[in-house]
Amino acid sequence: MTENIEVFINNSIRIRDRIGTIYIDPYDMKEKPHDADYIFITHDHYDHYSPEDILKVVGDNTVLIIPEKMESKIGDISGKMRRVVSVKQGAFYEVDGLEFDTDAAYNTLKPFHTKGAGWTRTREEKPWKKRAMIPMISMMISDKGGESYG
Repeated sequence: MTENIEVFINNSIRIRDRIGTIYIDPYDMKEKPHDADYIFITHDHYDHYSPEDILKVVGDNTVLIIPEKMESKIGDISGKMRRVVSVKQGAFYEVDGLEFDTDAAYNTLKPFHTKGAGWTRTREEKPWKKRAMIPMISMMISDKGGESYG
């Protein structure tokens, strides 16, 4: 089950699934595979949003998925993407066959990871349908009832 999931550094993850190759917060990438079908960015801290590392994984047909609060921060890399999708917390999305929902994410243990920061975490809406997504951020707590992932 986990042989298609690679964890790099911090919360940087690559998932190879039948829907495509998915990166979550690519950071400190040692190689330049240029194989991403989807790139999820959870928030704008340097170790989650690294334009240099995004450019190492972006492919010919990549969709970049970002929290809506990051729209003004993506700059020139948007031109390298086939499409940029801005997502809101607490919503369901379908992007080119990949289904996911977003939750508010925050960390009560760190003052710079506040509840109102607008970060998102995705999880699989229908786990029996497409097993592409896994909980993304260790130590983040859902805004919906304190459910913990990590």
